[in-house]
Amino acid sequence: MTSEGLVELDPHSLPLKRSAPPAEILAINVNGRSMPFRDHASLPPGTRSVGLEYNAIDLTNPQLLRFRYRLEGVDADWVQAGKQRQANYSNLGPGDYRFVVQTTEQPGVWGGSPTAITFTIRPTFVQTLPFKLLCLFGLLLGMWAVYRIRVRHIAARIRGEAAMKARERDALSRDLHDTLLQGMQALMVRFHALSDRLAADHPVRRELFKALDLAEEALIDGRKQIIGLRKPRGSDLESVLRRSVQEAQSLTEAPIRFQVQGDPYSLAADVVEQCERVASEAMFNAARHSEASQIDVTLEFGPDALRLTVHDDGRGIPPEILHAEGARTIWASPACGNVRSRSAAG
Repeated sequence: MTSEGLVELDPHSLPLKRSAPPAEILAINVNGRSMPFRDHASLPPGTRSVGLEYNAIDLTNPQLLRFRYRLEGVDADWVQAGKQRQANYSNLGPGDYRFVVQTTEQPGVWGGSPTAITFTIRPTFVQTLPFKLLCLFGLLLGMWAVYRIRVRHIAARIRGEAAMKARERDALSRDLHDTLLQGMQALMVRFHALSDRLAADHPVRRELFKALDLAEEALIDGRKQIIGLRKPRGSDLESVLRRSVQEAQSLTEAPIRFQVQGDPYSLAADVVEQCERVASEAMFNAARHSEASQIDVTLEFGPDALRLTVHDDGRGIPPEILHAEGARTIWASPACGNVRSRSAAG
């Protein structure tokens, strides 16, 4: 009843409420302990589990109130919570997060404005970038230490092998001197004694003296080789090759020009020995057989390779032999690199 008369009201004819009341976030639970809610909250380092409590006030139909929520970056889609008023997350890492919750009173109709908050989990020291960089530096340092140990081990093994080869060369040189060379010397003395019994104009005497001269040259070469076996090479390849050039120069009138390119560096004694043998053989062959007017020896120290070249302008290999066998290529030890000796006709 009003001042103007009676009024009739049918509750069923009233329009339905279009949207549910907005949700309100009440508290944040960090590792099982409740914290007061505030937006842009900064959670302590080591936070692994987070619980968010929320609610909404609806005095009309509280029994119809439903919730859904989503933690951006963790949930791919909305989580239908129903009447539940708490969201729990575990195993969260450091970073920024945004939590969104929404309400409804009509199933399937989510027309209300969602409520959102942001919070940050601070990283522990082991989760920070400086610690990761420190770990990376430690890893690289460990790899470098392993590399250095490996290099030292290989160097020690090479030095041991070089020392063993030096002992073997010394023993071999003594055996050769005591057996082969001494035996040759004794035979030459006996042949000299036999030649003295022949007449001065006897043809066999002349041939015998020629054979003795050849044997004398072979004996001298053998003694040089024995001296070379006993002679320490060291690590200075340039000095060793200069001595070899001087020895080869005594066998020919053609000038032997020796050049060094690049910055010299130390080499293992075994490498020096192999390079010297290759160079000496090439120079001696050129001096004795090529009839060259000039011989060039070039030693090139590269950053990742060592190159040794022996070149002459001599007569080379006859064309019929060259075409029959092809150009000859001599491969030296891998420790000395690839040393190619090519001969051309003319």
